[in-house]
Amino acid sequence: MKESARAGMRRIVKRLLKKYKYPPEGQEAALETIMTQCEMWSENELK
Repeated sequence: MKESARAGMRRIVKRLLKKYKYPPEGQEAALETIMTQCEMWSENELK
């Protein structure tokens, strides 16, 4: 993935976590989990 695309996704996910009142202390871990899942999903799509 391009770094700019990754940054855009992180921004969108952070906004959604705040919108749905995800606890602030767990946001970074949730963000990393989501980004890892997206990367695995995109790798599977390319195969």
